[in-house]
Amino acid sequence: MKALKRILTNWIQVKRINVFVLFLLMALLISIVIKLANEATYTLRLELIPNHDNPREIIIKKQPQFIDITLKSDGFGVLKYAFSKRLLQTDLNTLEKSSEAYLWNAKNQRKDLVQFFGSDVDILAIAPTVIAFGYDEQSVKKLPVKIQSKTSFATGYDMFSPLRSTPDSVDVVGPKTVLDNTNEVLTTPVVLDNLNSNINQTVKLILPEPSNDLILTENEVVIKGDVEKFTEGVVRVPIRLIRAPEEQLVSIFPKEISVVFYTSLKGYNSIASEDFIVECDFSTLNDSNDLLIPKLLSYPSSVKRVSLQLNQIEYVIKPKK
Repeated sequence: MKALKRILTNWIQVKRINVFVLFLLMALLISIVIKLANEATYTLRLELIPNHDNPREIIIKKQPQFIDITLKSDGFGVLKYAFSKRLLQTDLNTLEKSSEAYLWNAKNQRKDLVQFFGSDVDILAIAPTVIAFGYDEQSVKKLPVKIQSKTSFATGYDMFSPLRSTPDSVDVVGPKTVLDNTNEVLTTPVVLDNLNSNINQTVKLILPEPSNDLILTENEVVIKGDVEKFTEGVVRVPIRLIRAPEEQLVSIFPKEISVVFYTSLKGYNSIASEDFIVECDFSTLNDSNDLLIPKLLSYPSSVKRVSLQLNQIEYVIKPKK
């Protein structure tokens, strides 16, 4: 009996709480309805969406353009806009046009706002009153592809020729003023480690900043590179003396110089001393420099790196008999 009595008491208390909550919710609902029924001033933000069908022009400012509308209405009149995106489609062909932009003017476009919100809403204020949609001539420019890469090679291997891309250039579409200041298209950074074989890899293309208004006609390229085994060699090359005084005999020592070169193993045997030209210019001598400086003027295209083992040449001057 005591347990039954306790259960009945708890049930009655719960019922009382439920009734209280119910009346509280009803009171709150009635308050909201009364408030919505009264006229009030509201400010809503509206985004202008430009519609532009001129293929020779491109809108260059694609960031959202907003206007704040202050209006007078009952709450029911604006409630439907509270939980949805407020977008107003704007036909640019109906706007004023300057040499740089289409101008949305609140005074001229007021009827579009009235149609958007309905006749039961009074529009009190619009800010800002003018919105500019910048435009430019749409253009196409062919830009070279620049490969962004970081490479390392296995011992004894190196790149026979620089990395190349296929295609080596791509067409880019966008505003002429932006394209005039854009000179290249970049690949995404490529890291190639411990290479000992040829490179053949597809990579994505990216545009340097600012690139919001530019469109690539191709999104990727293939990069290629010839990797070969390399070795070092040395040849003795005669030194050519130029601009020596005609009335004197000039002898240099040594008459040959060792040239160290780095080339592919495959092309090593084709390298000869005749492929290199080293000269000393006698006219470069002055009071602070009494030694001749050898300069390497030419070497085979198949050589990757080259250096001279001497950087100074001695000379002796004798009068002609």
